[in-house]
Amino acid sequence: SENIGKEMATNSLTCNSIRNTIDQNMTELDAKLKGYEDKSKMDQMKIKKDCQKLAKRIENDLKQFEYEIMRVPEKSSQTTYTAYLEKFRKDLFQLKTTLNSIRVDQPGGGALDALLGGNHQTEKDLIEERDMADMNMVELIDHGDRIQEKGLEKVKQMAKKTEETKALGNAIQIELRKQYEKLEFIEETTYKVESTMKRVQRYVRYFAKQVVTDKLIMVLIILCLVSILCIIIYTIVDDDGTSR
Repeated sequence: SENIGKEMATNSLTCNSIRNTIDQNMTELDAKLKGYEDKSKMDQMKIKKDCQKLAKRIENDLKQFEYEIMRVPEKSSQTTYTAYLEKFRKDLFQLKTTLNSIRVDQPGGGALDALLGGNHQTEKDLIEERDMADMNMVELIDHGDRIQEKGLEKVKQMAKKTEETKALGNAIQIELRKQYEKLEFIEETTYKVESTMKRVQRYVRYFAKQVVTDKLIMVLIILCLVSILCIIIYTIVDDDGTSR
C-alpha cells in the first residue's frame, strides 16, 4: 500500500508538471500570434517558424500527458486530467488554424524565384536590359522554353528527392517493425523466465517441506525403536528378578 501511495503521488506530480508546461507554452504561442501583424516581414517569418516549433513541442507534450494520464490509478484524477487534455487539444487546434492561415511573402522574390533558385530573376534582369523591340518572336519563344526547361528540371529534382524520402521512410518503418518484434520477443521471453522462476520457487518450497517432514518421520521412528528396545530390556530384567 505504501508503494502504491508513492506511485500515485509521483504520477500526480508528473501530470501536474506536464500540464503546467503545456499551459505556459500555449500562453506563449497565443501571445506570439497576437503580436504577429505588428512585426516586419523578416520578423514575421522568424515568429512563424518559432510558432511552428512551439506547436510541435506542445503536441509532443500532449502525447506525454495522455500517456501519464493512463498511468494514474484514480478514476477521479483521470477524469480531471482528461478534461484538461481535451481543452488543450481544442485550444491548440484553434491556434494551429490561425498559424496555418498566415501567409508570409519571402522578400526578394516569389514562388517561381524560389523554384528556380534565383536564376529566373537573373534572366528577367537580362531581358529588361535588352530592348524588347530588338527581340523577335523566335528569341522570345526560345527564352520561354529555357525558363520552362529549368522549371521542369527543378520539379524533377523535387520529385526525385520526394521518392528518396519515401524510400528512406519505408526503410525506417521496416527497421522499426523489426525492433518492435524483437522487443515483443524479449518481453515474451522475460515473461516465460519469470513464470519458470515462480514455478521453481514453488518446487523448492515443496521439497523443503518434504525434507522437514521426512526428518520428523525419521525422528519418530527412532523414538519408537528406542521405546521398543527399552521395553524389551525392561521385560528381560524384570523376568530375571522374578525368577530369582
